[in-house]
Amino acid sequence: MKNGSKFVSYACIGLLAGSVLSGCAVMTVDVDVYKGPLANKEDVQLQQFAALAIGAKPLLVHLRNELEWEGKASQYTDHPWYKDDHMAVGYAFEDRQAMRVNDILGLYKTRARPGLEAFTTENNARY
Repeated sequence: MKNGSKFVSYACIGLLAGSVLSGCAVMTVDVDVYKGPLANKEDVQLQQFAALAIGAKPLLVHLRNELEWEGKASQYTDHPWYKDDHMAVGYAFEDRQAMRVNDILGLYKTRARPGLEAFTTENNARY
């Protein structure tokens, strides 16, 4: 009887050890390193970000118009004060969010360093 129970206990210990070791042998760690757009050089990242910002401008104009005129923007686009850009003068916004979006559109304006205003694209269009 003693030998039989010893055999069973050794068999259980062996089975347990085998299952633990086989479980560890199967465990794998898969690590993927995502570099994505950060793999590009800094100047390329800056150009990509600038393209993204420029591409968002028409969306911001549409958002401002929808917030202010709620689907009736086509009635207002023919007025002389309307611009598909930042509207600084000529219209007083009633919707506060539309005014904020319009202020964000004002950030798209070309700003030159003092003394270089004559060389900007907007001023050259006048000549």
